[in-house]
Amino acid sequence: MSNAHDQHTISEVRYHTTRGYFFAYSQGRQIYLGKDAKLAELRRQELIAESIARQREALNRPPIDSNTQNILLLDEAIGAFLAHFTKGNYDRSDTALCQRSMGLLSNFCGSKIIHNFKTQDYLDFRAHLMSITDHRGKKFSRNYLNKLTKMVKRLFKYCAQNDHCTVEQYNKLALIQNLEYGKGGIELNARQGVPDSTVEACLPFMQPMIADMVRLQMLSGMRPCELSILTHAQISRPGHIVIIPRTNRPLTPVTHDQTTVWFYLPVVHKNTARSKPKVICFGPRCQTILAPYLANPTSEYIFDGRLLKSRRSTQRRLPYTSVELYRDEIHRAVQRHNKAHPDSPLEDWTPYQLRHAAAQAYSEAYGRDTAAAVLGHDGLDTISVYVTQELIKASKAAAELG
Repeated sequence: MSNAHDQHTISEVRYHTTRGYFFAYSQGRQIYLGKDAKLAELRRQELIAESIARQREALNRPPIDSNTQNILLLDEAIGAFLAHFTKGNYDRSDTALCQRSMGLLSNFCGSKIIHNFKTQDYLDFRAHLMSITDHRGKKFSRNYLNKLTKMVKRLFKYCAQNDHCTVEQYNKLALIQNLEYGKGGIELNARQGVPDSTVEACLPFMQPMIADMVRLQMLSGMRPCELSILTHAQISRPGHIVIIPRTNRPLTPVTHDQTTVWFYLPVVHKNTARSKPKVICFGPRCQTILAPYLANPTSEYIFDGRLLKSRRSTQRRLPYTSVELYRDEIHRAVQRHNKAHPDSPLEDWTPYQLRHAAAQAYSEAYGRDTAAAVLGHDGLDTISVYVTQELIKASKAAAELG
């Protein structure tokens, strides 16, 4: 293996389907990373860190500390920020966004000294993002562009907190406004809930486990990432009571009119970093979907991705169904339907539209406050989460609709 790996030329981790190992490309050569998915990604990060260390050594640069902000490379700051971010309690979507933003910034100006990164460099980077396309050949939306550039501000906030750059430098970047309507990026239509008839038409063209995931999400209104990491241990049900995080209080199932409602406490979700717990209610219809998976577990996760026929080689080794695979399977189901019924084609839809459909259904039946409680829009107090009005509303609604 070469000792001259460069951060810009080390590809993402890939899987060799024939020989059964993970690898990455560097300067046109294949780097063996082993047969374990998690260890392969760690090994890739080690290679990047070694590359940065060799670059510093070659330039006779001192170790990173609070006295080296004037000679700290942006790549080095990015590496430290990514290590800090991945240790935080962020969901996979936030982590993926951070990794993508930092990768694009590194490729754009990673060799620049962080002290020399000015407001104009930030604007140039944003202009660069507006000019490139994603893997599908489509330009980024304005909303996504703002998310990518906000992550750059978070990078410099982290650097200012750790004396890698000045507070004044961060403040200047923080003052830059997000892209406004019509100023750049694709403008997307407001996301709408997918009609029940469309979902029902697609279900026969899905693998059985994907169809169950769709039904469960549509009934519960949870986010795709929360569905993806659903485990047996996180479902509070008769015979298995879950303890509320950071407390010693149990979250016991509740009964409304002789109907028992289960609770799901995701370990990682959108507001985990803010210490806000999330509770998702499972009514009788959700329980019927979950029952076979709880009775015959194949892994700690409810929906074991290794049981699916997947085109994604890395997914075949994961014990859960990733959001990306879940979205791909829905897209293929729409394609299969349209091929079988060319006279009545359906528009493509995504997992998040199921959450919008659930929000609309609960809002129409019980009002916006109850819909917000079911979807987890209102923060629930950690200590008294099991007796809050929001949870009572959500559990009653789930007993009837979920």
